[in-house]
Amino acid sequence: MKWIDILWMVALVLPLGALCESPIQNLELRGEQDAIVVQVSRGHVVVLGWEQAGVATSVRSWPEDFQNQEILIPSDEEARQSDFEGSLRVEAKSNGVTLNFRAARKEQALFVWLPVQINLKVSVTGGGSVAVRGTRGEVDVQSMQGKVLLDQIWGPVVAHALNEDLWVRFSALVAEKPNYLSSLNGDVSVLLPKGADASFELDFFNGEVDTTIPITLVPGTNVWAADGSTVFEPSRSAETNRKGTHFRIKNHNGNIIIKDYESIHQK
Repeated sequence: MKWIDILWMVALVLPLGALCESPIQNLELRGEQDAIVVQVSRGHVVVLGWEQAGVATSVRSWPEDFQNQEILIPSDEEARQSDFEGSLRVEAKSNGVTLNFRAARKEQALFVWLPVQINLKVSVTGGGSVAVRGTRGEVDVQSMQGKVLLDQIWGPVVAHALNEDLWVRFSALVAEKPNYLSSLNGDVSVLLPKGADASFELDFFNGEVDTTIPITLVPGTNVWAADGSTVFEPSRSAETNRKGTHFRIKNHNGNIIIKDYESIHQK
């Protein structure tokens, strides 16, 4: 088993109300970590990549304009004024760190700052949304009832939004592994850097495809499932020649939108 030298070596349960004087909790990762796992049973989660070695957490309200909003670490004064309640359990494991969060109020969100290269896995089961920005590792996000917003991502990405929209803006593409994106009752939107080398497999039922990238609709019933296996069902599919970074996108009751952009600053 790989040795992990981490500041917190045991599971720790903290009431967030007890962090009023300083709601930022620094977790110094002194060894190579495989992943950060965030599990939310109530509330939302916002994950932000930064150029530091540790992990910091705070609690705020969900940012309604995440795609256009700069999010900073709270100042000392803001930290002293925070009085959020809830629970945060931190567990150090052999393959990384797991954060288990339950908000006192459903509009609250756990904010997590982590090193940009670390892999991330997020699961939200209590109706909350997920937002991630500025990470360069693997991203795996599941939301049962909330939206999923992934901004300035390298990937590869596995993301599923059951009943809301899924929106991903890539700042770079990693060709080694495919990206899996799906929604049952929402739109799936993908923004790629202009000229990015990518290929697509699309499966959609009640929706349309809106794209700036040439994609030819083809008849077919050979459709990929969420785990990457093959299933057979009546639907419509589309695909391009396999080259570059591959995307598998599945949607049942929503549109698939694929666009390119000139720069990361262009909305």
